[in-house]
Amino acid sequence: PYGPPVPYTPPTPLPPAPAPAPTPAPPVVATTLPSVLSMLAPNDELVRETGTSVAFVVHYPTDAAGPFVLDVALESGAKSYPLGEFDVAGGTAGTPGVVRARLRVPSAVAAGTATLVLVVRPDGGGGSARTPVRLPIGVR
Repeated sequence: PYGPPVPYTPPTPLPPAPAPAPTPAPPVVATTLPSVLSMLAPNDELVRETGTSVAFVVHYPTDAAGPFVLDVALESGAKSYPLGEFDVAGGTAGTPGVVRARLRVPSAVAAGTATLVLVVRPDGGGGSARTPVRLPIGVR
């Protein structure tokens, strides 16, 4: 009732899977450098032609012996104004630190909202810098 037996044929092996595409290398970021978390300024603003005392709060993702430098620039309109370089001490992984500075905004900067651009880099220029942190700030 079922017909003649059919001889067994082993299944054809599958072709090998193609090799996965290489993952692009992540951008080079200096993850061992401190990172800027925030800035504290009176009334969250800077006054032109006056030295304003500010504090930058930094975080140490790893133990960092330092020394490091915090470059601060102000962008207003289509121009960038360097405001200074400030020393950042070394620190212990997982802890915050404070960098105190006096920022003097030139009179050429228009009153209104501007952007602080903050970059932490190794002192002496060797190695790569952290990705810039951009913080809005008022200027009067």
